[in-house]
Amino acid sequence: MKDYAEAGGGQTPRKPETGPEWPGTEQREKSPSQGTRGKKSDALPAAQPRRALSYIRELAGVYTGDKQIQWQEILLYQYLQLGMNTEALALARTLTEQSATTAKWWKALAHIQLDASRNDDALAALTIYAFLTPLSLEEKKLLADLSLQAGIPVKAAPVYEICLKEKPDREFLRRLIIAYRQLGRNEEALARLEEFGPKPDDGDLLMLKAELLYAQKMFEQAAAAFRRAAKNDGPHAGRAWLMAGYAAWQMDDIPASKADFARAAKYKDEKKTALTALRQIAPVGR
Repeated sequence: MKDYAEAGGGQTPRKPETGPEWPGTEQREKSPSQGTRGKKSDALPAAQPRRALSYIRELAGVYTGDKQIQWQEILLYQYLQLGMNTEALALARTLTEQSATTAKWWKALAHIQLDASRNDDALAALTIYAFLTPLSLEEKKLLADLSLQAGIPVKAAPVYEICLKEKPDREFLRRLIIAYRQLGRNEEALARLEEFGPKPDDGDLLMLKAELLYAQKMFEQAAAAFRRAAKNDGPHAGRAWLMAGYAAWQMDDIPASKADFARAAKYKDEKKTALTALRQIAPVGR
């Protein structure tokens, strides 16, 4: 009999549509000259950003303290705005080395790495950032998503739990369940799903619940859950009917199994597997 393969555990977390805010947003809303109004030596040629870089670098080197940090932020932002990603990355790395306890530099480095699809490096920077300052909800989700993608569900799960407590959200719950499944903690995953109670029209969570029941060898309940998911006729319908057939087969409920496989065979992606199962089960049902 075909074993059920875990679904969803290898998905790549997407970056949030509204990700963690880039450091220095308020400052970037002003031009450098506006941010230092009244100091003639700080005036910058606004019409030619690349030529302005030399001025910004000089000002970032002249000042100290908060004023220096402001110009360092402006320089970093200008690099990114001009598509000078190599320079931006080099500067962010230098700033984290020079001031390792300044949270905003780790945040900046995490974003630069993330935008370059260097997710493991982004995770490392974001982890250090989390030690230095409390994270927003979106930042926590990003930390958990990157951890899950990196194959570290043991780190992702507790962060998703925190997110779920702050904001009961189906996406947090779904990803938490995936993390628990990768850890082999199916009972905990099922308990969390039961606690939130998937709505009848929530195909994703119904499928997760059915898959967990199947993994726990609770085949009667799994078959019922797969059928509920299939009746939504969403993107999981064919897979749900197929798995309902396997669950019924596990209980030797051959008539129900045949009926489920027959329904699954109507879906293109499941047709071949369902017809194979029907051929295998036919002699048993005679």
